[in-house]
Amino acid sequence: MATAVAPRPRRGRPSRLVRFFRGFSVEKSFTVLSLLVASGLITICSLDILLAWPWKHASLLFDWTYLLAGFVLLGLTYDVFRDQSR
Repeated sequence: MATAVAPRPRRGRPSRLVRFFRGFSVEKSFTVLSLLVASGLITICSLDILLAWPWKHASLLFDWTYLLAGFVLLGLTYDVFRDQSR
């Protein structure tokens, strides 16, 4: 016969996301905004490279350059997120 066991409450430090969103600051709102911009750049440029939408391969140099810029911005955003959630 199986018995239900209640999960143990977590002890220790809260997760990185909880620490990040604990207090509000302008820097944190810019970090979230840059995450949204980076993911938008990556999504739109990837869609244009793979499916020729929305710009119908107007400039592959534009797509690859902005895709690289999106990944660089994503990396920088992650680095700032780690610093702010310590």
